[in-house]
Amino acid sequence: MTLDLTLILILILAGAGAVGLLAAGCGNRSAPPEPAVLIRVGEAEMTMTEFNRSLDIALTAYPYEILGRPDRMRQLRMRHLEEMIERMALAQRAGELGLGVSEEELAAAADHLRAGYPEGGFEAALLESAVTYPAWLAELSARLLMEKVAQKDLVERMTATDAEIADEVARSRPQAAAEARLAPADRAEIIRGIRRRKAEAAYGEWIDGLRGRYSIEIDAALWAKMQGTPANMQSDTDMSEEKN
Repeated sequence: MTLDLTLILILILAGAGAVGLLAAGCGNRSAPPEPAVLIRVGEAEMTMTEFNRSLDIALTAYPYEILGRPDRMRQLRMRHLEEMIERMALAQRAGELGLGVSEEELAAAADHLRAGYPEGGFEAALLESAVTYPAWLAELSARLLMEKVAQKDLVERMTATDAEIADEVARSRPQAAAEARLAPADRAEIIRGIRRRKAEAAYGEWIDGLRGRYSIEIDAALWAKMQGTPANMQSDTDMSEEKN
C-alpha cells in the first residue's frame, strides 16, 4: 500500500510528460529480471526473496530487542540458512522416495493445530506475527514433508530388541513386568518409543549423510550483502559444497 502511494506521488510530481513517456513504454516493456537465486541444493533452488520470506516467519518467534542487534541477526540468518539447506535436501529425498503431502493431510494437520487455540486465537496469533494464512500453510506443508522423510528413511529403519523392550517395560511399567504380562497396544507403544529415541540420537549423522548426497551452492556475494560482510570473507559455513 505504501509503495503504491509513493509511486503515485512520484508520477504527479514528475509531470504529464513523464507520465506520457511511461505509458508509451508500457507496450514493449521488457520482462522483469529473474529473481536472484541464493541457494541451490541438487536440483532445487531458493531465491533471496523466498529465503527472506521464510526468515520473516521464523523471526516472529524471537523478542523484538534481539532483532535490533546486527550480530544476533547475522547468527539467526546463518542458522536459518542451515535450516533451509537441510529442508531442501529433505525435499530432494522426498522426491526420490515418492513422498508428498496431500491437501487432505494438510487440512487435517491445520485443523488439529488450530483446535489448540481458543476461539479467534489462531487468527490473532497470525495477525500479531504478520504472517498470512497461505504462508503459514506452506510452512506447515514443508514441516509435514520433512517429518514424512524422517519417518520413512530413519525411524522405520530402527529396531527394538527383546532386551530393550524388556528393559523399557521394567522401567515404565513395573507391574506389567512383575506379572510378565503386557498388552499388545502397550508393547507397540513401547516399540515406537524405542525407535523414536534411536532415530533422534541418529538424526545428526543421518542428515549430514543426506546433505552429502547433493551438491550445495550458495551465492557468496549475495549472502555477504545480506549479512553485511565482505564478499571474500568466509562465514561459519562454506559458501559452496560440491558433493558426490
